[in-house]
Amino acid sequence: MPKSETDKAEFKASHVKEAVKRIEGINEEKLSARGSYMNRCAKLNERINAVVDQASRQGIEAKALRKVIRVRAKREAAQAELDKCEAELRTSVEALLRANNDPSDLPLFSHAMITRGADAGVEARLN
Repeated sequence: MPKSETDKAEFKASHVKEAVKRIEGINEEKLSARGSYMNRCAKLNERINAVVDQASRQGIEAKALRKVIRVRAKREAAQAELDKCEAELRTSVEALLRANNDPSDLPLFSHAMITRGADAGVEARLN
């Protein structure tokens, strides 16, 4: 019997944290295994899919879990890029980022706010 939308939203934060941590660990293995280990990468992808399937059986939406993994990776990459900047350049970049904090003139602002609200709900459950 298919679960209703409300049933899918009911899951334990510890299950989400565990699934995210396991997938991120496998992704790190996969990145270190690129190149001559493409066959191993396919096996790592199978392991990721198994973790996602297990999380899905625990009530965590697979699509949302994969999105959380991508968002966290992008945040880490952005922070790493900022950390590479020299102190003076970093100050300028941070000032520009703060100055550009009002996205209301962007065409997809309302959609982004709706998505952000959904992401905030996921983040709240993760904490």
